[in-house]
Amino acid sequence: MTETCFCFSVLVRSVRSFIGAFGLVASFMMSSSLAFAQADPPVVQALIEQAKKEATLRLSWGEATLGGSGLARQMVARMNKRYGTNIELRFTPIEALARIASQLLVEFQSNQPAFSDLYMGTAAQLVPLIERKMFLPIAWTELAPGRITAQMIDADGTSLKVVTGLTGALYNTDAVKLAPKDFFDFLKPEWKGKIATTVFGAGFDGLAANGMWGPEKTLQFVRDLAPQIGGFINCTDTERIAVNEFSAFVLDCVGDKLTIFQEKGAPLDMVLQPDATARRYFYFQVPRHARSSAAATLFALFAHSVEGQKMLWDDAKLDLALYPESQMAKRIAKYEAAGVKFTDVTIPWWQAHPEIGPTVEQITKILAQAKR
Repeated sequence: MTETCFCFSVLVRSVRSFIGAFGLVASFMMSSSLAFAQADPPVVQALIEQAKKEATLRLSWGEATLGGSGLARQMVARMNKRYGTNIELRFTPIEALARIASQLLVEFQSNQPAFSDLYMGTAAQLVPLIERKMFLPIAWTELAPGRITAQMIDADGTSLKVVTGLTGALYNTDAVKLAPKDFFDFLKPEWKGKIATTVFGAGFDGLAANGMWGPEKTLQFVRDLAPQIGGFINCTDTERIAVNEFSAFVLDCVGDKLTIFQEKGAPLDMVLQPDATARRYFYFQVPRHARSSAAATLFALFAHSVEGQKMLWDDAKLDLALYPESQMAKRIAKYEAAGVKFTDVTIPWWQAHPEIGPTVEQITKILAQAKR
């Protein structure tokens, strides 16, 4: 990890020490050109000056995740306009969040600079990394007072929720006479050979926790589902359900593709498990070994602005349900009115359920047998 990263952590916790570390007193006190940024707290003005020095922001996630490189470029462009910066984006498309995490960890352990200045992941990928102290603690509420709240922050300030997703079962409405009411409907004979799932059992991890279905009930459901499975797909293969190659995807990962395909006229819908639906979060984290930690923080900050959240919804159909203007919050309210019970799958929640890991291992073994 670099001295810059250590200084940056201090920066966001104390404006005075930040200024001392980077010598930015004159630069942000005398600057009068940042018309958009003048309303921001002094610590954000200092952050902007440091981001200008870094000049480049490196990001990595899949092209089918959170709008891919296209949305990332749009957001960086709007961020530049908002903060008066001229940051260049370098985007490396890697679909698997676990693969990105693994590469960042190897670089961290080898004292090499991070290939991505920001990591986006869910609790499942993050818990092992957080335990290795790989991310910078950032005082997010000081960067956006009155906007970012403590409820949006986990793991001692290292992890910032950015969007909310729902885990359900996706199905083709043209392929069924009666819409499924819950996950158990997919065990009926008419679904045999028509169901797709992932080889790693996406979505079942939340069900496996005590307080949800728990290990035994979840394992029994997967055993009963195995003979129904007609093939295996990835979380991003929604089109294969839309064209009825498979009639259902049990379980979908975070439900982000449903609205995208529905707006295109695809015959798709999603059923949630009334007694146990996982409400998941994508988090942003800044690695300690990031080369552009200020630019990465500024990007995460912009993603939490009203404009940034709207861009996320308009393109990726995901936003953070903790904001009153959230479209996902409106959708969740409708489900709750229909009797759906949600459980927040956060980092602390995941850490409190060690039974998930061993159960998921058994689930993948069951699915591997089904694959044969």
